[in-house]
Amino acid sequence: MQLYHPQLKAKRKSTGQHASQPSNHASQLAAKFGNSTSSSGKYSSSTPGGAGGTIPGAPAAVEKKKRTDRSSDEYRRRRERNNVAVRKSREKAKIRTKDTEDRVKILARENERLQKKVELLQEELAVLRSLFSNVGVLPDHIHRELSKHIDNFQQQHNAMACM
Repeated sequence: MQLYHPQLKAKRKSTGQHASQPSNHASQLAAKFGNSTSSSGKYSSSTPGGAGGTIPGAPAAVEKKKRTDRSSDEYRRRRERNNVAVRKSREKAKIRTKDTEDRVKILARENERLQKKVELLQEELAVLRSLFSNVGVLPDHIHRELSKHIDNFQQQHNAMACM
């Protein structure tokens, strides 16, 4: 295992040690933390579990899983339970997907209906505007009321367009 650090790199340059050569620093670290280096240069633990629990912050020992005999009853029982769980999970996923697709279809139809309603109301507004403009000057209270309705409609339309 090669350890690279800027100071070590500078030290290697000054001593003429090449980066591919094992550094003395690895063995110093191993001695400091109570580990020895194996012939391959990798750390090996002084404890039988291979954890070398002296390094602060190091993960706890991970035990190897027991190999279950594939012909045993326990293995068959576990496989069957797993197969049932997988089938159940996949069925739930299919149901969720179908529900989502149905909801998308419903919302698309609703959106289409609302778009048509907006178009009809815009046409109605255009007709009413042209009628009032042809009639001439409107009384102030009708003009204010009409302006208020137009503003409300435009705000609603803009809010729907943002959705």
